[in-house]
Amino acid sequence: TNIPGSSLMTMANPDSIYVEVLVDEADVANIAVGQKAEIVAIAYPDEPMQGVVGYIANTARVEPGRQGLTFRVEIDILDAGNIVLRPGMSSGAEMLTRQDGEVAAVLIQAILFEEDGSESRSDHFIFVNDRGTAKKTPVSVGLSDDAWQELISQIDDDIEIIIGPGRELRNLEDGDRLRTVSNN
Repeated sequence: TNIPGSSLMTMANPDSIYVEVLVDEADVANIAVGQKAEIVAIAYPDEPMQGVVGYIANTARVEPGRQGLTFRVEIDILDAGNIVLRPGMSSGAEMLTRQDGEVAAVLIQAILFEEDGSESRSDHFIFVNDRGTAKKTPVSVGLSDDAWQELISQIDDDIEIIIGPGRELRNLEDGDRLRTVSNN
C-alpha cells in the first residue's frame, strides 16, 4: 500500500500493557503512584489481576457520558496470571486506599443522611430495634465501598440495625413501632 500515512501493522509489547481507568475528582486524592490495585478484565470476570498505579493525570477532564470531572489513571499490570490481554480490552480496577484490621461496618442501605442548611450541619444516622420500636441513632462514618459503610462511632455488638428499602427507612420516625417480617 503506497498510501502516505497508512499503517501496515500495529505492534504491541504484552509486557507493557497497562489499564487506563477514570477516577472521579472526589476520589483522586485517595490514590497515589505506587499504590496497589486489583484489575478485572471484562472478558475474565472471575480472574483478578494485580497491578500498581503508575501514573495519575495532573489535569481533570469531562468524559463523554459522565457528569463530573475525572482524572486518567494508568495501572501497570504486575501479574496477569493466565489471562491473555489484548490492547483495547475493557476492564475495571479497585484501588485499596486504606486497610484496617477490623472495623465496624454496616450495609449502606442502613445509613441515612440528614442535612440542615440553616445551621450548616449534616448528620448520618441509623435506626436500631429498641425492644420493638425504632430508635434513631446518630453515627460517624468513615470509608465505604459498593456495599458497606465503615462506622467510626462505637456501637454495641448485640444491637439489631434496621435495614430496609430506602423508601421505608426515609419515612421511619424515632419511636415508631416495628413489625417483623419473615423471609419464609
